[in-house]
Amino acid sequence: MIELPSANCPVCEFERIPSTPYHGAGRSRLYQCPNCGDFIISLMAYRFTPIFNDANTKAIVSHFIRNNTSSENPIFIDRDKYEEILSTFKLPTTSEQLNNLLQWFGYQSNNSLDSIDGFTKNLPALIGAKNQQQVINLLDRLLKDGYIEMENPTIDLRDRPAFNGFCGHLTGKGIAKVDELNHSKTFINFNTPILPIEKLLKEENKNLEVKGSLQLDLNHLLKGSNKQKDVKIGVLKSIAAFLNSSGGYILIGAVEMDKFKLSEISKIRYKAFSNYYLIGVLIENKNTDNYQLTLRDFISSHISKEVSGLIDIYFTEFEGFTFCNVVVNKANHKWYYLDHKFFVRDGNRTVELTDDDADNYKNRNKRF
Repeated sequence: MIELPSANCPVCEFERIPSTPYHGAGRSRLYQCPNCGDFIISLMAYRFTPIFNDANTKAIVSHFIRNNTSSENPIFIDRDKYEEILSTFKLPTTSEQLNNLLQWFGYQSNNSLDSIDGFTKNLPALIGAKNQQQVINLLDRLLKDGYIEMENPTIDLRDRPAFNGFCGHLTGKGIAKVDELNHSKTFINFNTPILPIEKLLKEENKNLEVKGSLQLDLNHLLKGSNKQKDVKIGVLKSIAAFLNSSGGYILIGAVEMDKFKLSEISKIRYKAFSNYYLIGVLIENKNTDNYQLTLRDFISSHISKEVSGLIDIYFTEFEGFTFCNVVVNKANHKWYYLDHKFFVRDGNRTVELTDDDADNYKNRNKRF
């Protein structure tokens, strides 16, 4: 009978790692893998996926976890998440892997003379390599191209048996290349998939936020509150938080049932579905082109003009209503602020971090 392993990583098979039962998500375990990072995996996901049979699949899932998790909020991998990862994401190209490895050297260096201690077993997931041997090959390529220097490089790294620990540093050429990469506007784009509406109409989580509207104050409209609020800030907060976390989805056009009484929601056209009232976005703007332009103008004005390249906006019909699906791809190259305020995702919440809390978060979640 297949059970979750207790002494090695179920994704990359890293041995002798801390793991504990995680009762908050059924029969699951929390793993703290030096390669993949911290994550939770369900027994059902482990049993019914090909993850442990295929090296390429292992690498894809491992790379996804490493770039979408943290020790504070470990990602939860269930069967749906596995299917999404395996059907949508792919490994970086060799050139991208080399750049990722160079940028890792840059992150470890406080100045140009620093020597870096590393372990090839800890790096495949970070740079998107299939295994430890590929990391060794990439290190050897950087060495031969003059981007790094290794301590005592007496023989070809690929010929060193059981090569694991290493010590090296960036050369002047390597430092210049890292600066070039850091100042470019590139970002790791995981091609966040477009999910059907029914998959988004579920309980909000680290990567999902459901909003009733972009600009329409539904409390004022349905509850008759005296003061209208600038509700667009709610959507913009979520966008900024996803950019600073691991990306995600914002579905506009549905409200949780517990927010409005039936007598209140009945003032407008609606339909009950799951735990939501479906209302769509045409109630606030019947022209979807103008709706998208308005949203993108808000993003440019309050966050950054360059964010347009990180956001996809789609309109989808479901159950007779039109919804706006905002897909926020993860950005690895910089932090983003909403009107000079710093927001991140904390579970299913968007929270503002200030002062030491913001600095500590950025130090724990380095960006290229």
